Amino acid sequence: MTDAPASALGPGSIRRRSADARLNLSSNELVHPAVATIFRSVPAALTPDLLYRYPVTAQTVTRLAPYLRVHSDQMVVTPGSDSALRLICGYYSNQTNGAGTVLLQNPNYAAWEETARMLALRLRRINADSADPATQEQRLLRAARSTANALIAVSVPNGPIGGCLAQVVLDELVARARRSADRGDVRGTHAHREARGRPA
Repeated sequence: MTDAPASALGPGSIRRRSADARLNLSSNELVHPAVATIFRSVPAALTPDLLYRYPVTAQTVTRLAPYLRVHSDQMVVTPGSDSALRLICGYYSNQTNGAGTVLLQNPNYAAWEETARMLALRLRRINADSADPATQEQRLLRAARSTANALIAVSVPNGPIGGCLAQVVLDELVARARRSADRGDVRGTHAHREARGRPA
């Protein structure tokens, strides 16, 4: 990003922002090693009929689900993370009649906060401590144990600050969500998983 258009700054004077207090969420994205080959193959694979309708995702889901070790009924393909997060929050809001609480592993993707605010959901941030990342996991667990009917929003494995939740922590969050669902509560755990990397 630049603070001003390059044309306004003159030749050789482009100023670029150096590191600041903000997080660069794109830095955690995994780049496919064969992206150049994929792009070269696009013209041969892309036919005009594919541009006349919305994409059909059923076949993609059927093929990806075993790779991610989930049932196809538990998987939705969306055009990017933000769309997925909005879809999850919208569903949760409908199930709780707009009275739900989002427990957010923070920092995280802005779409969580933007959508929660738009839907008037309560938002409780479980903030990271850069000096001791493990404390966030314990505080997230305590919040999940003490907050009924909550949407637990975590990003795994590609969280904005890098790394993952410990497997034992993620397992407990998922187990709590499933037990609550069996009791008829509406509690969700969203583990944001990128199709580019196999989850642990």
